[in-house]
Amino acid sequence: MDDGSTGTFLVGTLAPAVDHAGAVNLFAISAHNDILHTRQAPPGTATWTGWSTPGIIKGGVRAVAAGIDGDDHVVVVGTDTGL
Repeated sequence: MDDGSTGTFLVGTLAPAVDHAGAVNLFAISAHNDILHTRQAPPGTATWTGWSTPGIIKGGVRAVAAGIDGDDHVVVVGTDTGL
């Protein structure tokens, strides 16, 4: 999943969540310590959208987690170097 634009992902920095359509949303921490996002398109296939950044934390990310909230929305949280 990592490539020239993302750099190599560190072990333990991937956070998947399956959305209401059945597609896997994958969040990762890039080599530049940014949170990146990609999604299966269409759901259940081996094809993925390009990497994008949700724009929440830029640089310094140490941990990322993803899940589904009570309204069935994908939620991602991250911790930066300032905790």
